[in-house]
Amino acid sequence: MADDNRRQPQLPNVRPPDEFSFTPSEWSNWRARWAQYHMLSNLKNQSAEYQANSLLYSMGPRAIQVVETFNLTTAQKKDHDALLDAFDGLYKATKNTVYDRAKFFRRAQQQGEPAADFILDVKRLATPCEFGTLKDSLIRDRIVIGIADEALSQALQLDAALDLEKCVQRVLHAEQVSQNSAVARDINGNGKEVHKVTLKKKPPPKQQQNKKIWTCKYCGRNVKHNNPKECPAFGKKCNSCGGQNHFGSVCLKKLRKVNELEEPEDCGEDEGSAAINSVTKARFGPSPYLGEVKQSIWEAGVEYVEYQPLLLDIQVGKLGELEFKADSGADAPVMGKEYLSQLGPVKLQKCGPLRAAGDLTLEVHGKFKTTLQWQDKHHEVWVYVLERQQKPLLGRPTMIKFGLIDLSVYKPVKVLATQHSSKQAAALPEMEHPEIFKGLGVMPGKELHTPDILSRAPLPDRPGDKDILLEELGVAELASANIDSMPMSSSRMKQLRQAQLEDPVCKQLKVYILQGWPRAQNDLPNALKPFHAARNELNIQVDLVCKGNQIFVPNSLQPIMLQGLHTGHLSVDKCRSRAASSVWWPSMSTQLSQLIEKCSVCIQRKKQRPEPLLPTPLASRPWEMIAMDFADCKGRKYLIVVDYFSTYPFAIQMQKTTAAPVIAQLENLFAMFGSPETIRSDNGPPFNSWDFTKFCELWDINHITSSPHFPQSNGKAEAAVKAIKDLIQRGDLLTGLLAFRDAKLKNGFTPAQLFLGRQLRTTVPSLPTRLEPSWPDLPQLRTMLQERSAAVKRRYDQARRAKELEPLEVNTQVWIPDLNCYGTIAGIADTPRSYFVTVGGRTLRRNRRHLLDAKAAVLRLGPYQYPPISAQPPDRPPPSPTTARVTSTKRRSFSPGGKGRATSRPAREHKKPGHLQDFVLDKRTEDLYILN
Repeated sequence: MADDNRRQPQLPNVRPPDEFSFTPSEWSNWRARWAQYHMLSNLKNQSAEYQANSLLYSMGPRAIQVVETFNLTTAQKKDHDALLDAFDGLYKATKNTVYDRAKFFRRAQQQGEPAADFILDVKRLATPCEFGTLKDSLIRDRIVIGIADEALSQALQLDAALDLEKCVQRVLHAEQVSQNSAVARDINGNGKEVHKVTLKKKPPPKQQQNKKIWTCKYCGRNVKHNNPKECPAFGKKCNSCGGQNHFGSVCLKKLRKVNELEEPEDCGEDEGSAAINSVTKARFGPSPYLGEVKQSIWEAGVEYVEYQPLLLDIQVGKLGELEFKADSGADAPVMGKEYLSQLGPVKLQKCGPLRAAGDLTLEVHGKFKTTLQWQDKHHEVWVYVLERQQKPLLGRPTMIKFGLIDLSVYKPVKVLATQHSSKQAAALPEMEHPEIFKGLGVMPGKELHTPDILSRAPLPDRPGDKDILLEELGVAELASANIDSMPMSSSRMKQLRQAQLEDPVCKQLKVYILQGWPRAQNDLPNALKPFHAARNELNIQVDLVCKGNQIFVPNSLQPIMLQGLHTGHLSVDKCRSRAASSVWWPSMSTQLSQLIEKCSVCIQRKKQRPEPLLPTPLASRPWEMIAMDFADCKGRKYLIVVDYFSTYPFAIQMQKTTAAPVIAQLENLFAMFGSPETIRSDNGPPFNSWDFTKFCELWDINHITSSPHFPQSNGKAEAAVKAIKDLIQRGDLLTGLLAFRDAKLKNGFTPAQLFLGRQLRTTVPSLPTRLEPSWPDLPQLRTMLQERSAAVKRRYDQARRAKELEPLEVNTQVWIPDLNCYGTIAGIADTPRSYFVTVGGRTLRRNRRHLLDAKAAVLRLGPYQYPPISAQPPDRPPPSPTTARVTSTKRRSFSPGGKGRATSRPAREHKKPGHLQDFVLDKRTEDLYILN
């Protein structure tokens, strides 16, 4: 007794290693860290049992569960060295020289990776490869070939006396020189960058840049009022609209006038500004008109030449004469209500509101029909009278009637078959483009391009009729494109040129391009019919057949170009945009789509589309269907059981979560409330155990499990777990449960009222009549619950744009993202959207959301590109059948964990997957599968 109670010696303050992730690849590193801690903390001087408990505590809570699966005696479980040997047998990786060498030879420097890190990792990968005397030379070769700098790699290959030490020094020195040169260029300002030039307002003073300016929308002052009554505009009347609680300077209704848009005749550019085709929003003063240039427009930094609006004296019927302002943007003439007094009595008719720019609604006082007269011209129109309008406006229809606006209708001609056909070009009527026949020097300024660094004059993708005619008449000349400027290497360009010279289709294309194309597509050979649609854009540049500025690629080089366009595994649209500036051939877009559909990398990185919500069928009565799950809170585990109909929860604290204690607690619940028809739970232990399956058979219960990694299908239990955890965090669990069961749900009833048919008595005083048994109107309640479920589904589907995924057929190849490997559909489970998948001879269960269709995937394994081996243990095969019932009503005694359990299930034969026959597999995968 004295030895047991002696004081433990003080251990050094050494932090133990982090918890083990229980991943086989991390075991060796964690094992080394534990050995250091074991020595530095003087833990080796403690008893064997103390060391064993320290080991399990440092590994994490899962370590105890794993130890229970070891075939160890009670004494061995308390021995530190015996536990380490057991974990070594489970997680220690088997040496695989072929795989280690494959990783070594595939190592290359990544984009942005420092050279020192790359060299260190290459040396680390070479350690387990057993290269012997060739180790230094192979490391040197891997560094030379794997560095990202191609020029440096070529220079190192030319050095015949290059050894490992010299290679490392040159690589590190070259990286340092490159970094210093970049800094030096940045200091001298020699960077060759072209920045976008935009017009900005003058920056505020430095002392105001970090100061947030608050503007009150009711008074317009730069003051933030914590209380609305502090605003000086509170209780005041607006002088503009007559409203309350705001000043006229910030009145929003004042801006709702007829919006006139007039462009100035000329725009000057302030010295120092370099804005190109930019639109600047000017801040106008009170009562602005879009078209009137106020002095405050100078705040925007844009100078406009002052101009005078077009004002006309218009006779309004027999009422009088008014001065109108011409506005081509208005569809009807308008005037303010104050002008009616100048015209005399006018009978107004009611009409709807008018719409201005920005979808603003204008308040209309009424309208009257009259005849407007200007000079000797008349026009009978409806004039709209607005509540506020400073100047009467003359609309566009009246301006056309008075001859103030001339309209000319242009009739486009049909596109010519080719730009080299002089006969069809001469057939163009002279009246279509009369400016061409007036002689040289009279072309519009917009067509006389003067190139500079800040202007762009791009050519259209397709030449127009006018461009063809200009070229035929010698007025304009087509400049040859600079093929050398295309984003393509010189070797690839030579390869393209040689392929076009040898391609018979390309030779025929050149003949048709130079001599002209037939009108009908059927007049062409079959090989050239796909080119008929693009005949007007085909041309020859530097002896290369091109479509616009895209080089035509013959059939022999199309597979290579497809792989090049798909570099980086971009989307279809991005691959097409890359091709639009470089290469082209018929059906290129379709081939790109087919390539991406078959790309294994794109399939693996593809995001699954959300599926429509699949609500759980509603229960028709209490305790018909229940859900259960475990909750872990404050170091304690609870079994959560909730009724689907009433949401009545149970929280039972569990010492163990194995099948036997769980079944015992469920039997107590069933003895009080009866056995339910259906139990819904996840697919984890102990619900996937043999004991729980037999328990459900004995009690005649249909057990439905959710797919692995898909807790959404067991949402009722997940919501109950969340609520119970919240109750535990807030205070006492039992009092919280009482309050929760007596609180009304969204349907207007409490869980106790729906489950027990009565209210619960709590510490809150209530009338005795409230505690009398009473049931709600069940048919009406079911209807309400169904409508609410349908509304939830509708909102869920609309918010996520959900769409049903295509069902998978048996023997379809799929990609499993959580396992990072391919599998084959072996069958369809009883639960919706759930499938059995075969992976390496094992059968898993997955939801459709976690399966990506890979039936079109083409796996390309180059040198040292082996199929991925998932370190994650596969799932346990589902019990067969998944739901079972007992037809006999005779009760039988049942004790979980009986002796018959060991012989109730035949031993399975473990076979190595066929596609891994060439590899030395780690025994840990099979062990983990058996443990789970």
